[in-house]
Amino acid sequence: MIAEKYKAAPQYLWQKYPDYAVFKHENGKWFALIMGVSAATFGIKENGKVDVIDIKMDADLADILRAKSYFFPGYHMNKRTWTTIILKDIEMKELEPLLEESYQTTLNK
Repeated sequence: MIAEKYKAAPQYLWQKYPDYAVFKHENGKWFALIMGVSAATFGIKENGKVDVIDIKMDADLADILRAKSYFFPGYHMNKRTWTTIILKDIEMKELEPLLEESYQTTLNK
């Protein structure tokens, strides 16, 4: 969906993390990062990894959304303006406008 809508192909930048996919604008600014992270990092009591997405958003909106169990401060990102979302717990109709905000927020930076 990201590649189709935003014309941004996933980029795999780290040999150590071959499954981490970065999505960038033509100007090089990131607007999304998809990765598999240990479930324990987010207090999830299951083995293995969970797929998450990091997106940038307004800090006040991020504070509100983090009341939901599947929103967290950005994993390895600025924790005020980047938010990590557990993908298995969010519906696409909820994710799409947040992804759009991330895209627009980072477009002209």
